[in-house]
Amino acid sequence: STDVPLTGSNSQDLGIRITNNPLERINFTTTDIRGDSTPGWDVELYRNGTLVDLQVVAENGRYNFEDVQLFINDNDFELLFYGPQGEIREETVSVPVNRALLSSQNHIYDVSLSLTDKQTFRQIDSGDEDTNTLHAAGRYNFFVGDAFGFAGFRNRQVDGENKLYLAGGLTNIWNGYFIDTNIGVDDAAEIGTELGVRKSFGTLDWSATAELRTDEFTPEGGTNPSVFSFNTVANSPVPDWIGKNSRINTGYRYDEFANGDFLQNTRMAYSTRIGPFQVNNALRNERSELGGVKREELQNSTNLRGGYRKLSWRAGMTYDFKPIKEVDEYRFQLGYRQSNKLSGEVNFRHDPATRFSETRLSGNWTHDKFRLSPFVEMDNQDELFAGVNVSFGLIDTPDDNIPAMTSRSLNNRGIVTAFVFLDENGNMVFDEGDQPLEDVIVESVNYKRRVPTDEDGKAMIVDMPAYIATDIHVDTESFPEPFMLPAFEGMSVMARPGELYDLSFPIHYAGEMDGTIRVLERGGHKKQGSFVHVQLLPLETERNKVLYSRGAEDGFYVFSLIAPGRYYLVPRADDVRKFGAAQPIPRLVEVGYDGTVLYGHDIELAVAHKNVPFVVLDEEMAASMALRPVADRSQATPEYFINIVQDDSSRLLKLFHNLRLKKYAEVFLVGLQKFEVVESETQKIVTRYRVPDHDIEEAFWRCSQMVKHDLPCQVEAVLPPSIGAVSDELAMIDADI
Repeated sequence: STDVPLTGSNSQDLGIRITNNPLERINFTTTDIRGDSTPGWDVELYRNGTLVDLQVVAENGRYNFEDVQLFINDNDFELLFYGPQGEIREETVSVPVNRALLSSQNHIYDVSLSLTDKQTFRQIDSGDEDTNTLHAAGRYNFFVGDAFGFAGFRNRQVDGENKLYLAGGLTNIWNGYFIDTNIGVDDAAEIGTELGVRKSFGTLDWSATAELRTDEFTPEGGTNPSVFSFNTVANSPVPDWIGKNSRINTGYRYDEFANGDFLQNTRMAYSTRIGPFQVNNALRNERSELGGVKREELQNSTNLRGGYRKLSWRAGMTYDFKPIKEVDEYRFQLGYRQSNKLSGEVNFRHDPATRFSETRLSGNWTHDKFRLSPFVEMDNQDELFAGVNVSFGLIDTPDDNIPAMTSRSLNNRGIVTAFVFLDENGNMVFDEGDQPLEDVIVESVNYKRRVPTDEDGKAMIVDMPAYIATDIHVDTESFPEPFMLPAFEGMSVMARPGELYDLSFPIHYAGEMDGTIRVLERGGHKKQGSFVHVQLLPLETERNKVLYSRGAEDGFYVFSLIAPGRYYLVPRADDVRKFGAAQPIPRLVEVGYDGTVLYGHDIELAVAHKNVPFVVLDEEMAASMALRPVADRSQATPEYFINIVQDDSSRLLKLFHNLRLKKYAEVFLVGLQKFEVVESETQKIVTRYRVPDHDIEEAFWRCSQMVKHDLPCQVEAVLPPSIGAVSDELAMIDADI
């Protein structure tokens, strides 16, 4: 369900949710790091190498680390999952809190309608009277000046009573402080408020949150709610007195309840690396008075993990100082990984209070399609267990009638299949003449996974983390030939559990081009155009990008790995001006899908010539400016026009301009179709001539003759609809030239 602060937790229900939010988490004060895994697995949560908490995955397959405090800027967490068969899985979770995150939340809506705690199948009734009741929630995000704001609601049954909650809040960054304020109210006018403040002081990250509620404000239910709470956390590196990369984490939380009870928790954790050991030690003190009973606990927990070559180890001990001095538990795990397919592990656990010891020896052999895990388990009560676990996953692939088997865990995972092929004709579709590419690496960038394609050009990434966006691309270093390029850089995927995303990656041959830059001086003498930058500006801007090359001292330039398409070849304007020359005519070049090589495309910079401005517009821009009729839609190449601009500010200037225009137009613009339009913004009359046969050289020659006689003239290219929109680089050619 939708997350709305101060209206109760957003539970995992059965229903629908509609949102345009690209982010999964939008609480800027704390976060709940939760997910699905295999029941019985151990989960450890780390921040910057420091252990925050550990849990065992519940029987319903859920783990949930609640109210994890967030600092300003980056909040990077690491989740380590340990399975009973020696499985080790790692995930990273990043929750940034910064101005960019706030900016992404303007005009965001999030609405959900569900049945509270409803599950698709439940054998045992939970006995909760609120289960399966209607649950509606929604919020809308907006900005008030520089501050981020939200307004939201939640309506659901709480302890058998239908309740409506309204909430709102503002978040802003002021003088380096990240300040978050929220307020909530229910239908009985009971109120809850929240204030959060965060700041980084050099390497020290600090965060504090306070909540104040009336006695009957109970969005979570219950009869004795917390009416006041304060929570503060600090995290900082410290000098390496022992080990390396040492950090300290301190925290304090105080809760006071409606009946006067209180709960106070103080925690200090220290982490460092000593040789091959990552050491985490946490000291926790809890004082409380609940139901008239006072209690104090003081507990220390030490955890070690590390590895050396093929060995990995994990050990821990929990010791109670109060109320009774005793060791709670010893635990030890030693693993050996012979290869990615074969591994073994020994687990030992001892509980001194019950004098119970348990040892488990297990092995793992991983096939591509399944995992085989024999084990032997014994304890000090003369009980012995032995068995073999076989685990596999089935994937309904789009191309096969029979499900694909995999040894990878698919629990709470998305799946990406990729098809990589050589697109011979450039139509982006696998058809006759195309061929699949084998051993090309398909990579998940943000969540590191690299899988090679098989002989059919297919690769499958089966363990994509759920609800975390990642980019999928192909590694160009793995292409069978060096002069190959992907048709696009990649795709972004946000995987959902059980969803399969089928991607295609067309690959094309790249082209090459070279030439020499020369400067034509007055008198006809030519010299080398040394160190001139040359650009290839693509017409198909949605697919290709601008390419740059710097000429050598002798004027020679070369472009390699040119994607198929059409480009304007132009030198950089600043370099041209250094020689006191005019821009040459932009040359339209085309690179085909066969790996075209274009030799000898020489560029001549003429010093004695005047500059002719050149403007590129797409069809939509041309029509919106009302300067000209739409270009011929049947053509797939640019259409060129000559524009003559006159000042319409006075009758005398207009008369003089018309006389000169008539004189030279009869010589240099004869035979061209003519249009006249008054530009609305500048009130200038634009006389426009269509150049036949899409001939850019003729357009430049005619326009240059007008410029010689001081008539303002420019050449204009209008791109047809088949090419697409104009890039910023193309639109600015006139400024460069």
